[in-house]
Amino acid sequence: AEAGYDADHSGLADQPAYNLAWGGAGLGEARRYLLEAAAAGRLRQVLLALDLAMFDPSLKTQETDADSVLITAASGTIDRSREWRRLAFILFSGTAWSDSVWSVTHQRKPVTLYLPSGRRDESADLAQTIREGGHRSASLRVEATFLAASLRDADADGFHRSDGQGLGQLRQVVSFAAERNIRLILLINPIHARQTYLLSAAGLWPLYEQWKRDLSAVASTRPDLVSLWDFSGVS
Repeated sequence: AEAGYDADHSGLADQPAYNLAWGGAGLGEARRYLLEAAAAGRLRQVLLALDLAMFDPSLKTQETDADSVLITAASGTIDRSREWRRLAFILFSGTAWSDSVWSVTHQRKPVTLYLPSGRRDESADLAQTIREGGHRSASLRVEATFLAASLRDADADGFHRSDGQGLGQLRQVVSFAAERNIRLILLINPIHARQTYLLSAAGLWPLYEQWKRDLSAVASTRPDLVSLWDFSGVS
């Protein structure tokens, strides 16, 4: 989502638009940034890209690591005292110093870049993929990581409790959008056909289908403001 969706695309009628997506985010983080965006200014439309990995129990579905730089509380209300905390964090925290050192030492090295619209420029990633053996090798590494780490506890009670937390976070997003009269478009990201085979090989296909049914049920609670699009099918 952070690289594929262009905030400057003519299909987004409400401008200006910004791509606030980033890799590895859970539903809790997405919800917190939605609250922040709504509090910071006029917000009319939200495009929320979803995939099954966002409901992985290993993700922090309840909190966000960036809470120290947000001006909204968990409830979505603006807390002016947080503005000073954010300024202090940006100027004086160990993270600020380490990031500054990292930036200076990587001036000539290929790193991830972001465009003014917030979208990720993947040219550096492409160069890295080529250095590591090409797209086939990269795909096999991703698949091995998926099978070894992602959603590996899908049969455990803990996963289903976390899955419920993720759906709860999504319900909060839908409720918040309805309260603010924000048009919310939920979409399931397109995936490579091999990933569908992976889901089946890992025994996760029934879970995947149930996840889609759950998303549909959440979206149907406010059909006047919320729509759900599924682009994950083989096409």
